[in-house]
Amino acid sequence: MCAEKTQPLEYARPLRAQPVRPMALVGIAVVAVFSGAVLGVLTNAVNGAVSPTYFINVMGWQSVTNVWFTTIMQGAFEGTAIGFLFSAILTTTIGIISGATCSFALGLRWLGFIVAGIFALWIVGGFSGMALASLNPNAFRTTFVGVSGDRAQMLRYAWVGGSIWGAEFGGFAAIMVGLILFRIKWRKMLLQQTGQVSRVRSTLRTIPSPPKPLHSPNAASIPSISNPPKSGTVTSMPSHPQHHLASYTPSRTSR
Repeated sequence: MCAEKTQPLEYARPLRAQPVRPMALVGIAVVAVFSGAVLGVLTNAVNGAVSPTYFINVMGWQSVTNVWFTTIMQGAFEGTAIGFLFSAILTTTIGIISGATCSFALGLRWLGFIVAGIFALWIVGGFSGMALASLNPNAFRTTFVGVSGDRAQMLRYAWVGGSIWGAEFGGFAAIMVGLILFRIKWRKMLLQQTGQVSRVRSTLRTIPSPPKPLHSPNAASIPSISNPPKSGTVTSMPSHPQHHLASYTPSRTSR
């Protein structure tokens, strides 16, 4: 009997070390800058349509003919500038936490989470500004510059100012929280990987070795079943160090 070589189970194979992916970090950085520009364009396009008065009074665009288009260009410029800073913080932190082994897909996923959080805080800031203006209109008009006396225009003004603050200050908080959660998630992945490797090693240690093939030194002397002994003959069994046995096959007798 030949011994067959056993293969370890697929789930019992140790995990390979993660390769270093510097180009993945470069890709994440480029997408982060682009995300900042897109977010600035979208938010300023909405704000410029909601309250052009805000930008005319705050930015000093009294001589600008197309305020809405200028607002979009301003959003693209500011969003790109903030995107470079955001990209530097994001890619540097992810690279340090992961040892530059984070994949592009994983980094892009967390970038999407952070951008979605910034956009949500932009909306929250806008509604918070409107709530503040509604609760105390007089204090709002005296605190901020160029607020219209009309209630509807004041609420529009409050939306733009509150949303900008929500995107800027809340966006910084979203970046910090997102990176902290990424660190927690990455450490959890490492612990799972370490635990799996430990289980694999313990499994491999407990796998029994294959049984040795049976071997008899006097296998040639054992009579074959295909050639049975003739009747009336005595067949001697192979000698054994401790026993000497014999088998007797009686012959048929006729009556």
